[in-house]
Amino acid sequence: MGFERNARIARDPARSPADRIRALRRCVSSYAPYGYTATLDYLRERFGPLEDPARLVPAVEALTASREAWLAEVAVFADHRRAAKARGRRRPAAAEVALYRSTGWPGGGAAADRVVSPVFLRSYGIAVWEPVPVNHRRRLRRVRRVAWPFTLPATVLGVGLVLLPMLGLALRAVFNPPPIALWSFVLTALVALPVAVVSQAPPGSLRLRAVHARNRRVVAAAEAAERRLALDRSKTFHL
Repeated sequence: MGFERNARIARDPARSPADRIRALRRCVSSYAPYGYTATLDYLRERFGPLEDPARLVPAVEALTASREAWLAEVAVFADHRRAAKARGRRRPAAAEVALYRSTGWPGGGAAADRVVSPVFLRSYGIAVWEPVPVNHRRRLRRVRRVAWPFTLPATVLGVGLVLLPMLGLALRAVFNPPPIALWSFVLTALVALPVAVVSQAPPGSLRLRAVHARNRRVVAAAEAAERRLALDRSKTFHL
């Protein structure tokens, strides 16, 4: 249900007060210059309790007039951006965005110290390009997936530690060799097992470990950026 239809319901005296109030809240969900809660608070400050049908209609009219004024401003901004893109400037300049960041209630009628929500501006594409978290998302897509480089050496070590004692016990049970032979077997195993493990270590394992550590840092930075973005949205805009 769009803004205009909800506005008509909020104005309709034939509707129940509860339906009209819900329609107004849906209007504010669609268009909230200060954020949902702050916009409702502003309308209450300006027109009084919104539960009163006599106050409800002026609040809807003010919200509708503000939206029309704002859409006209957005159309002007879009025209400027199209012209700038034609000249090769793909992103809005900080000066362009700063002008809107100091905007009060669109259409006038609010205190000068109350400005529109940054998230409200971003929802209309009026924002300076920020690489975080977008840049981290791009980096995540380019992350090289690297398995742990020492899987095979660890497997060789584990198998050797199991098989060599079993082989020694089998030799002792079947052939019953003298102690010197058993000690020779143990010493040979102690030399052969490290050699086998080292021979299975992949070349450049230190480099692979460095890549793996860098990937973990990229993932951690991306997750932190997403958390900061979610926190910023929760503080500045409530739906």
